[in-house]
Amino acid sequence: MNCEFRGNSVQYHGGAVSASGGKTNISHCAFVANNAGSTSAALYAGGAAGGSTYHLNLTNSIFASNTGPNALNIAVASSLVSGNLLQQEVDGSAQCFVERTPFVDVATGNLQLRATSRGIDLGTPAGILHDLTDMDGDGDSDEPLPLTFDGHPRPPESADSGLFEFVNSPPTALA
Repeated sequence: MNCEFRGNSVQYHGGAVSASGGKTNISHCAFVANNAGSTSAALYAGGAAGGSTYHLNLTNSIFASNTGPNALNIAVASSLVSGNLLQQEVDGSAQCFVERTPFVDVATGNLQLRATSRGIDLGTPAGILHDLTDMDGDGDSDEPLPLTFDGHPRPPESADSGLFEFVNSPPTALA
């Protein structure tokens, strides 16, 4: 939840994340400029040895500027896919879209959504995971995660894709 995977590279598969067997939930993440030499430039999820099935629940996330062959065995819902590994895997019924430049400025590390991004309000509130570490210090670890990657409030009734909620004002400089 609220994670950034940037600039990772591997020889085989899963430039940022490679997982097999079991179940994983990933929400409000950005996978940017990752590379894999074999399959899945950013994210690889597959069954473990012995034929077991791997379940990946990926919501409210963005993929951009990743390089390498197409991703395999990924279930995607309410996520923004930006001109890379998942283009050929996108299922429009799962609210997935291809967008060339969703971020303000990838080169400087500003992964806030541009004012014209389709990622604004694309997410689903059901994709917001629980605040298991009590990020806001209110003693409630069963509430939906109340803060974005940069510590701003996350509205519970709507959700943007990616790390940040779009605010209709100039982007904040990130430290």
